[in-house]
Amino acid sequence: MTDLFATLKNAYEVSTHNDNRFAEILKSLKWDSTFYADGEYYFLKGEQTFTTPSLDPFNMPWKPSMMWNDGMILYFD
Repeated sequence: MTDLFATLKNAYEVSTHNDNRFAEILKSLKWDSTFYADGEYYFLKGEQTFTTPSLDPFNMPWKPSMMWNDGMILYFD
């Protein structure tokens, strides 16, 4: 697990309805590129691509995930 994945997962888990740490962290990080396509937000940094269907941890039709260029994928549980 990378530091970036751990940071995002922690922010997701500690978010509350009144304090969306997940969205705050996603917006505060310096990404190489970001875009929205096919119903997901994409955040690219180096060899990592983080995807999430929503910036609201309480409105997730599926769990966010991070993929590396070597094909490894980790999902939030």
